[in-house]
Amino acid sequence: SYSFLNRIVYSTTILFISTTISLLIFGFVVKKGYIEKINSIIKPITKTLGIPEHFTIPLLLGLIDSRAEHAVLSQMHREGLINWRQISFYLLASMPLKLLLNIGPRYMFLPAIASLGPFYGFIYISLLIVQSSLNIPLSKLFRSPIKTSSMHLQNGFTQSIFRKAVDVRKVLRLYLIM
Repeated sequence: SYSFLNRIVYSTTILFISTTISLLIFGFVVKKGYIEKINSIIKPITKTLGIPEHFTIPLLLGLIDSRAEHAVLSQMHREGLINWRQISFYLLASMPLKLLLNIGPRYMFLPAIASLGPFYGFIYISLLIVQSSLNIPLSKLFRSPIKTSSMHLQNGFTQSIFRKAVDVRKVLRLYLIM
């Protein structure tokens, strides 16, 4: 039997290793140029949700691991590429997609069905999806237009980050701080 401290160390180690591996794989995908193909696939979804193109990388990371997503958003904010309103907009607008593809299946849907039964579990999941979908209109309150001084976000930033991998060392350092 594990003690409480051993469980915490074990859980933290697993989380750190999974996030590190996710970031390394993502860095490899970006360096090899596959991210442009993925971006062309995900572009209709982000356009429907109103998410700007420069949030593609955090969105893809968010579908794998939310800590990695937040570390990249934090790095982008520290470098002055995005502001808090854009981050708030992105988090609210992307929540339905992340609920359906990451958070829900991993942490909510199966426990809800197992504990509440199929009928009430389905009702609970439906309410979660409706609640999450309400974030899209709410996100419009935080949408701020991209200023002319930061127009490089649409063109230069996205293209340059597609050509070079996310600085994994900076992101891991931010992850360790979180």
